Amino acid sequence: MYDEIETTNYTFGLEQELANDWQFKIAANYMDVDRDTDSAYLRTTTNVAYINQATGAVPIIPARAKATQTQKGVDVTLQGPFELLGQRHELIMGYNFQDYENQHDESDAPSTTIDYYNWNNQMSRPADNSYVPFLDYNVASRQSGYYLAGRFNVTEDLHLILGARVSKYNYDYSLNVLTSTTRTPPTKIRENGVVTPYAGIVYDLTDEQSVYASYTDIFKPQSSEDVSGQTLEPVVGKNYELGWKGEFYGGRLNANAAVYFIQRDNFAVVDGTNETPNHTQAYRAIDGAETKGIDLELAGEVLPGWNIQTGYSHSRTEDSDGNRQNTQLPMDTFRLWTTYRLQGDWNKLTIGGGASWNSSSSLSYVRLNTRVTQDDYTVASLMARYQINDNLSATLNVNNLFDEKYYAGMAGSYAHYGAPRNTMLNLRYDF
Repeated sequence: MYDEIETTNYTFGLEQELANDWQFKIAANYMDVDRDTDSAYLRTTTNVAYINQATGAVPIIPARAKATQTQKGVDVTLQGPFELLGQRHELIMGYNFQDYENQHDESDAPSTTIDYYNWNNQMSRPADNSYVPFLDYNVASRQSGYYLAGRFNVTEDLHLILGARVSKYNYDYSLNVLTSTTRTPPTKIRENGVVTPYAGIVYDLTDEQSVYASYTDIFKPQSSEDVSGQTLEPVVGKNYELGWKGEFYGGRLNANAAVYFIQRDNFAVVDGTNETPNHTQAYRAIDGAETKGIDLELAGEVLPGWNIQTGYSHSRTEDSDGNRQNTQLPMDTFRLWTTYRLQGDWNKLTIGGGASWNSSSSLSYVRLNTRVTQDDYTVASLMARYQINDNLSATLNVNNLFDEKYYAGMAGSYAHYGAPRNTMLNLRYDF
């Protein structure tokens, strides 16, 4: 496989201090990505990979693809304090804009039969003139919005947050298999003037701890398609959250806990092994989806030189009948990462390690009347960093220390493995 990616990224930032402690900020970015790949894959329109059980013979298709992606964004904010009814309050207003475009085309060569049982994952590259155009794919999305929010101090300990955003969204999508006589009409989505309000209340228990409650409307355009090739309607719903935040040791250690409840209509779920007319994974929209979850996090410096970051999340999504959805995602996750900078003569050396645990996940294939299940798994890693001088440091990472074999993602009719054990050495120079 050959994969060349060239990325150009420009960023711009401007901050201006104004009178009466007000601030004006502009942040902008532009990214251009050009990608050329040569690869080979097994294509099936039935979502079943047919391998000759006796000989291991299976046809694979050499493919050559080119893709150009551009991404642009701008974020403008104006914020500052003001006095009202004897209290000092804060106001923020702004505008943001994001534009993304991806142009992708693929050419295929005639298939080659390989012995799957005795294959070394290599094959010769076909002649350039043997490739014929196969796929043409284009997607462009543009979203922008204005927002206004205020933090109002009702008392010294009680704070009210109110805000709203007005959004505009354009989405264009087309994907055609050029070797097929069937053409799927391009998808166009236009949403304008969508108002999304949100509100919150915060109560300071002490100078270091606070509790809060928040509510926001949900409006999220989506690109998922159903079996007929039609793009699903935007997700709409409501999000409720209760939480606690605290800091310790003068702010060096921070902790938070939150529970949330989300209600959504037009929620996209995998439609078994069904495909769109362009042979991509099909989805279906359900109403009344509910997600209940909890997040716990602790991060900061526990002792001099010893830093820790850990968190636990639980999230369960059900349809209106109480059936669990998105089973291909783990319902529970736990993360732990810690580093320690040695003291005394060894203070240039920092060592660390951690682990991530994911609960079991599964994916049903309705047409095949079967379910693929992955047990819970843990991935551990280690690191060491040495500060060579004030500007130069070297970091060694050993990822997936025990070479755990797991699926990093499951969707539709496929799954891909997570990275095996690997070692990375990084040199960093700061000016």
